[in-house]
Amino acid sequence: MSEKHLSLKQYRNIDLVLLMAVTLVFEGIIFYASTKWFASQLYTVSVVPAMTAVCLMRWGWRGVYVAAWGGFVGCILGNGEASQYVIYMVGNCLAAASLFAFRRGGKEKIARKTIFGMLFGVLVAFLMQAGRALVSLLFGVGAEGALLFVTTDSLTVVFTAFLVFVARKQDGLFEDQETYVRRINTPAEQDGYEGRPESLDGGDEVFRDEE
Repeated sequence: MSEKHLSLKQYRNIDLVLLMAVTLVFEGIIFYASTKWFASQLYTVSVVPAMTAVCLMRWGWRGVYVAAWGGFVGCILGNGEASQYVIYMVGNCLAAASLFAFRRGGKEKIARKTIFGMLFGVLVAFLMQAGRALVSLLFGVGAEGALLFVTTDSLTVVFTAFLVFVARKQDGLFEDQETYVRRINTPAEQDGYEGRPESLDGGDEVFRDEE
C-alpha cells in the first residue's frame, strides 16, 4: 500500500486546466447554437465572464488565465483577425481589477452572500467589456464601435449573474480553494465549527489516494 499526495499547487494547476476546458466546451456549444439558430441576433451570450468570476474567487489573480483563454477561444471560433485576439485576450484581463472588491467587501462575504456574489459576477462582466472597449480604441476603433463591446454583451451580464447564483449552490465551487481545502480537511470544521482559516500553505499535501 502506498500513498500518493497531491499538493495544493498540483490541485490548483489541475483545477485551472479543468476550468479552461469547461470554458472551451460551453463556449463552443453557445457559438454553435448562436450561428445555427440565432445568426440574425445582434446580442451575444458567453460563459467566459462567469467562469472568470468563479476562477477569481477560487484562485485569485490566476482567474485572468481563464479570462484571456476565453478571449482566445472566442476569436478562434469566430475566425477573428490578429487585432481581435489582442482586444479580447488583453481586454478581458481587466477582470483582475475586480480583486479590489475582495479587499473592500471581503472575499468571504462575497462568497457567502448571494447578492454580493452575483454583483461580483456582474462587476467581472462589466470590467471585461470595458477592457475590450478600451483596447479597441488603441486599434483605432471609434467610440461608437467600442461601445458595441458593452451593448452587444448586455445579455451576458444577466447570464453571468445567474451562473454565479447557481455556482454558489454547489459546496466549494464558488469559494476560495485554500480555505475550502483546509475546511474539508479539518475535523473540527466538519463537525460544525463555523470559522474558516484565511489561507493554506501552497506546499501542504492535503489530498491522499491510497493504492
